[in-house]
Amino acid sequence: MTMRAWTLLLFCGTIAAGAQPLELVDVASPSAELVSIDSAGAANFTAGEESITRPLRDIVRWGHPAAPRSRPALLLADGSRLVAAEVWTAGGSIQLAGETCTVVHPTLGRLSLPRSVIHVLLLAGGRDSALLGPVRAEVLTPVQSDTLWLIEGDRLTGEVKSCNGSEVEFVSAGETVKIAAERVIALALAGERKAPALNGGWLGLSDGTLLRTSSLKLADKVVSGTFLGAQTFKAPLTAIVFWQPLNARVQYLSDLTPLDYRHAPYFQLQRPFSRDTSLEGDALTVQGRRYVKGISMPSAARLTYKLDGDPVTFQALVGIDDSALSDEAPTGGSVVFQVYAVREGKPERLFDSGIVRSGEALRRVSVDLSGATGLALVVDYGEFGDQRDEAVWLDARLVTP
Repeated sequence: MTMRAWTLLLFCGTIAAGAQPLELVDVASPSAELVSIDSAGAANFTAGEESITRPLRDIVRWGHPAAPRSRPALLLADGSRLVAAEVWTAGGSIQLAGETCTVVHPTLGRLSLPRSVIHVLLLAGGRDSALLGPVRAEVLTPVQSDTLWLIEGDRLTGEVKSCNGSEVEFVSAGETVKIAAERVIALALAGERKAPALNGGWLGLSDGTLLRTSSLKLADKVVSGTFLGAQTFKAPLTAIVFWQPLNARVQYLSDLTPLDYRHAPYFQLQRPFSRDTSLEGDALTVQGRRYVKGISMPSAARLTYKLDGDPVTFQALVGIDDSALSDEAPTGGSVVFQVYAVREGKPERLFDSGIVRSGEALRRVSVDLSGATGLALVVDYGEFGDQRDEAVWLDARLVTP
């Protein structure tokens, strides 16, 4: 093994052992360990010999979400994802019966959740993401009736009666059928889904589980808290790889309604922007690192927001999503990022990235918007027109003093 490979292995091993990148509103640290989170609203980190204690309102993100392990999973109504344990019994690690869903999780133990909070059960699709890919957009769209997607390409609507590790009992067109769970890519449940309140935060585990927490505490190397309002959990700190608290000081643009969006396509295909996902609907990913918050845009696009003139700073990391790279397009895309403020009715350019290409390091944006009545995010062509242009504004946010 080369010295370069050994160095990379040692670096990755250090990060995995507990040190993760720390992003604060005013500074970033490439490697910091999370030590404690107290009920008074502060967190403590160590970065080398330095101890860092900051209120939650100063913290943007610690670490990055992990890719989900190849196991059955639940997608919850609040955006959480629970990756189930590998259980070699007939009952399986996910059991749905009546109004209750029981999940066996390798770290959080056995959880009992009401059916009303379940959005999707990923069965074969959780084990093999290639099966889920072609139907992902359909699966994630709210359904009027319970819906099954099968590996053979069939799509059934009706009512699910039960689900366990071996089979799904489903009523379709008045007929009850039993389908082997290994044939079911995904099962979406009908019902009203409530948007989560913008408080609490996100917590990521090493198996790819992602929880939308409503409260969180870390003491004695044990993380505890609640999600879905009242569901409690505990996990060892060694299982935690990502934490992103949400608070009123940091407003993510992906949680706000834009004033306007315009796209002038290179040919004729109009493409929308995307919130908290890539343009293909996958996790935001740059250089192999995932992000929960952010905005994706094609090139030749402009996104505008109304501001009230108060002191506020716009911050983000900009780059090209990894989805732009493929065997067919090994060079990926290239774009130019620009940020404009509107003051006294006139646009003022505050940031120009120059050409940003796939595979390049993220570039940091931080501009003062005090007195501005509008904010415009612009993505322009780089090289080769709009070829594979998947521009991302990661953790794009407005920060108040």
